[in-house]
Amino acid sequence: MPEFPRNIEFHHVPNGRHDFEYRPYDGLTDKFEYNKDVKAKDIKNYVQEIIKQVNENSNLVDKRACIMDLLRDESIKALLKNRQEESEGEETDADKKSKQEVEEMVFYWTKRIKRQIIDELKKYLPEDLYFFVAEKQKTKYGHFNKTRTIEDINTNEKYFLKESDANSREIKNARRKCLTTINKAIADLEKVGKEMPYIITPRMIGQTRDIDLHSSKSLSYASKYEDITAIEDTLIEEVGKSEHDYKELDENDAIKSISAILDCLRGAKFLASLNLSLTDLNTYPIGKNFGINNKNKKGVIFDLDGLQEVGQTMTFLIAPKGDDGMPMFDSLSPEYRDFHKKPTTVISESMIWEIGDSIYRLSDIQLMISLESRNLYKNPDLNSFWFKLKDFSDKMVADKPEDRPPFDICIIKIEEIIKKLAEKK
Repeated sequence: MPEFPRNIEFHHVPNGRHDFEYRPYDGLTDKFEYNKDVKAKDIKNYVQEIIKQVNENSNLVDKRACIMDLLRDESIKALLKNRQEESEGEETDADKKSKQEVEEMVFYWTKRIKRQIIDELKKYLPEDLYFFVAEKQKTKYGHFNKTRTIEDINTNEKYFLKESDANSREIKNARRKCLTTINKAIADLEKVGKEMPYIITPRMIGQTRDIDLHSSKSLSYASKYEDITAIEDTLIEEVGKSEHDYKELDENDAIKSISAILDCLRGAKFLASLNLSLTDLNTYPIGKNFGINNKNKKGVIFDLDGLQEVGQTMTFLIAPKGDDGMPMFDSLSPEYRDFHKKPTTVISESMIWEIGDSIYRLSDIQLMISLESRNLYKNPDLNSFWFKLKDFSDKMVADKPEDRPPFDICIIKIEEIIKKLAEKK
């Protein structure tokens, strides 16, 4: 069985040697427009059109890229979508209702039809072209921004697929370099029997959008499928049909959540050792790139879009957004807040600030809940735990990077605070 390739490069160069062009096949669309069933022969005709396009590429990488694009949910929706010409007059309520019904119907049938397409394709094309099948993946509150899973049909192993948009070729190439550096470093650890469980292992997929030469292309990477829950989701409870709030944590949950954030700090230290920094840990309200692996109970950084090389001039910054959708600049480390005004250098100490800010926010939330519920003095050990974390994290969020404690000191101190609470349970 062939292994899942660690680095797959999809070269989509319009008018180039390995160029391929996605040409919509109208057969299924016509059936859908006239409200007729999509029958087996329609699937077969569509599959033959796909095969024709795939076989126009001699390069295996481009064949896989073609399959990837043609099996995307968006591509199939485009094939099935009712292509009505826009009317010149004002859209009526009936028009809007009709469009909504079409959209709902398209959504319902997309998965079914894609499964049939894949089953039919397997009769004609080699299995090594099907190293994944894309599926939608949702989470309870939507914080965990893994929207797809992929499957290697040769090994039946599942992976997360992350499509990482880049605003320019320079940013895309720099991000690829960062992801490749992490991949190699983790592979080197595995060779000597060690592991790095605190950060996902990115495996390059390549560019998955065949678009204009001068436009940006997404850079996709995969990581081994794990049962991961965003830390913030473990801190939330529903208070209504569409509302949720932070819950009061007991000793066990407090240790679990802070231990997971501590593991993410260890992951950040690993990145710093590779001369990398993750600039979008998103501390509002609690680090949204922090997760808990439900299998080994360890914390893990699961989103690597903000990776940049330490010492380089920052080329982009993904600022967290508030409830109003506006950037939360106060949730950025101080040295990055003027990024849009002047050249800014990427540093690893920014990760200490962002993780410290998450710990500070969580501690403050828990102390406020305890105060409001009048439990502040009923559990002195737990409240002392939060007070100590809040005091130390205040040092981690020092305005000047040189005033922040280094990674090792942060790890040791937080370990000590966790240990003291665990001993008093």
